[in-house]
Amino acid sequence: MFNGVGSSEIIMVLLVVLLLFGSKRIPGFSRALGRGMREFRRAMKEIREELESDPFEDPAPPPAENPYAENPYSETSQPESSGGEEEPPAG
Repeated sequence: MFNGVGSSEIIMVLLVVLLLFGSKRIPGFSRALGRGMREFRRAMKEIREELESDPFEDPAPPPAENPYAENPYSETSQPESSGGEEEPPAG
């Protein structure tokens, strides 16, 4: 099963753990162990994907800006006048 570890050895280890930590703390330990294993698997998957990706592949280009979108904060936009007389250009 576990490379020479039989069922009797596993039962002995579980009994020792139960005696050392008590039945109330074991669920917390097992949850923490599960979270740690999940994090480890996720990190290994990310590393594997990074190693398998082509190092010479160009990254995806950033999305192009829409040149027709109106930017209310641009310096070239001027507020529209509300029907009054136009002022002559200063000069």
